[in-house]
Amino acid sequence: LLELRDSGGDIAQTVRNHLLEEEVPNLSQEAMANRLNMSARNLIRKLKEEDLTYQILLDEVRKEYTVWYLLNSKKSVDSIADLVGYKDTSNFSRTFRRWFGVTPKEFRKNNIELKR
Repeated sequence: LLELRDSGGDIAQTVRNHLLEEEVPNLSQEAMANRLNMSARNLIRKLKEEDLTYQILLDEVRKEYTVWYLLNSKKSVDSIADLVGYKDTSNFSRTFRRWFGVTPKEFRKNNIELKR
């Protein structure tokens, strides 16, 4: 998370830092723009200059939190989905499979076994 926090250009780093400070990383693009005292259009433009989108940054933070919770807690997949801002567990599981090619449960099992 520290590496993620310190990576990217100025606006990307600022957005990541704000997302990492959230209890649930689920701020809308408009809410983030308001927090940064700019319009949503201006935020989009500044991120585009860094070849990024708000959704990419949000997904990065969610992905990092998800991996941390899976490997360092005994929370259920449903609880983790909720903690990282997904209201629908099946959507979370599909997204996770896209990220890693396995389900969250398989990821946890495989990585816990590697630690042994």
